[in-house]
Amino acid sequence: MNNIFNTCLIYDKINDFCYLESKATVYDNSTSVLNLGEISEFEIIPHTTDLFSKLEASYKNYDYDSVNGKDEFNTLNEFLSPLTAVSTSLNLAKTYRADMYGIELTRLNLTGKTATDGDSDNDVAVIHIENTVAGQIPLGFPGAGQDYYELYRNPALLISNIYSPQTAFNIFFSPKRCLLRQGNYLRSLLYGNDAELIKYQISSKNNYLGLKMLTNDAGNVIDEGADILISTLDNVIFKPTIFQFKTKVNSSLDSIMNATPYQLCSFTFKRNTYYGFFIKSSVQPAFNETQTFRLLYAPQTDLTNLIY
Repeated sequence: MNNIFNTCLIYDKINDFCYLESKATVYDNSTSVLNLGEISEFEIIPHTTDLFSKLEASYKNYDYDSVNGKDEFNTLNEFLSPLTAVSTSLNLAKTYRADMYGIELTRLNLTGKTATDGDSDNDVAVIHIENTVAGQIPLGFPGAGQDYYELYRNPALLISNIYSPQTAFNIFFSPKRCLLRQGNYLRSLLYGNDAELIKYQISSKNNYLGLKMLTNDAGNVIDEGADILISTLDNVIFKPTIFQFKTKVNSSLDSIMNATPYQLCSFTFKRNTYYGFFIKSSVQPAFNETQTFRLLYAPQTDLTNLIY
């Protein structure tokens, strides 16, 4: 779900409940600020864990016994970031399949069968449908009486560079759209590189002209084979640097963190105020000892204050 919708998993410890939200929810720099006061043993650590030079915004590659498969757009795509000092990859590949040709060919292959006979027959697929019921399945067909939905096709969306744009579906799940939905996260990891590009490299499938799907939604043009200027992505939700320090905390920190584990907090060092999101915290209220904290920079933190 994260690779398609840019989500995070939130655990509500008090109510013992898990749910999905957008990443921006847990990197909310407009929330009330918890003040940790004056700190000591201040360290600044680059957040290199998630930095990447290669980006896979893709699906598993499937081979079809049909020439139309070369026209499939929901397939494996790779990009390069401007970071050359790292050799790691960021894998945003999806575990579900959304390839419209593969879905249709599998559906046709299963028609009238009582058992599966192929490796892909049990694959889980995602399909973009209308949000209203189109009708009920008639008697005599599997699932008779159950609601069914029409495939979602936006009549205002201009689609080019594919064989049959009027019958295409699952445009919403295209690799470039999924990547753009990750915009705030990617721009945060690539902070300071706004003038650079995330460069398109390859796709596992190409039509006979070597063209990639192009869509135009009232002037919003998305080219599946184009580079991305980093400054055009959504605003950063964090800065890729970590604060580590020690400080004493009040005994209410545990209850505050249980209620809002993604609380935005602040602290003071050499008369400058800094903001961040908790990565690690601890408290021993019975002894009132200093504890070690690790915070990820919040966007409003002025990094020039770190220059002495």
